[in-house]
Amino acid sequence: YNALEQIRVQILKSNSAAASHMLLLLSKMYRNQTRRNLYITIAEECSQSENLINFYMYRYGDFEYEFNIHISIKIYG
Repeated sequence: YNALEQIRVQILKSNSAAASHMLLLLSKMYRNQTRRNLYITIAEECSQSENLINFYMYRYGDFEYEFNIHISIKIYG
């Protein structure tokens, strides 16, 4: 519910571009969570984490992060 509240705040601020991007990120996160696969790859987990981090940047401001994962293991899950 906090995610929806953050989107509502952006709408109240008339920041439709931010609200739209936040909705896109939220829909990607929900879509990935509802997949029927028992396991996901490391690359998919990184993508999911990146969506969540980008979402939180709207609330907490910009911050830096880095994934340091060798490309050869991204296919494993």
